[in-house]
Amino acid sequence: MIREIREDDFDESRNLILACLEKSIAYPREVLGYFREEFMSPDYFTLRSTNGGIYVFEDNKIKAIGCADADWVRKVFVSPESQGQGIGTNMLAYVEKQIRANGFDRSWAYSYPSSLDFALNRGYEIVERLTFKDRGLEIPGIKITKQLI
Repeated sequence: MIREIREDDFDESRNLILACLEKSIAYPREVLGYFREEFMSPDYFTLRSTNGGIYVFEDNKIKAIGCADADWVRKVFVSPESQGQGIGTNMLAYVEKQIRANGFDRSWAYSYPSSLDFALNRGYEIVERLTFKDRGLEIPGIKITKQLI
């Protein structure tokens, strides 16, 4: 079941994101530390939920999290043990539905290199490859877009 995130979901959702960062995304340890800091901020989910919807897929526990912010897919994370079951595809479709409901016919996202194939296989196209620079780190990413039907 996909539903809006609740405050009592924050800790479990953070742990899911951190598990994905550590097991699924091939970044150096210092870059993972950067993301860990960002997602562990006490205000992270509160701030994101005021800028757009944050949703969780729950089946006795949270297995995925997704976020829509205007016409941007801000995140889709699926717990490592739940990947490959269609949960990420369903979450992405739900987030895109929210973007369409907000009046947009195109979605945008930044992809991690390790999750680019997931996005490309769901109709996204590469706009450009980027390197984000922050706190002395260089973080590779790919800007992608999709025309929503």
